[in-house]
Amino acid sequence: MSGFEDYQEEFAKLDAEIAHYVAICALPVEAPADRVDIEALLRKNPGKNGQQQARETLQALLILRINLETEAIEQGHQPPELIIKPHPKNN
Repeated sequence: MSGFEDYQEEFAKLDAEIAHYVAICALPVEAPADRVDIEALLRKNPGKNGQQQARETLQALLILRINLETEAIEQGHQPPELIIKPHPKNN
């Protein structure tokens, strides 16, 4: 497997984990959101009881993604854009 394929797999896993924690934190993602959008939602939406650890984990995952992007770029790869899709509305 090439380095590029390794990075693609790592980004896919990391992005899935970020999406999972966005859902756990109940962030109101109403349109496709990137890292900056997610960070803004974290600042604007206070966590509910019991969400603090999940919010901290989400922030750590976002930092990890920045580090992985930097590493991929340094190796000559173009990292995929992080886009979190809106949550389905529960009616």
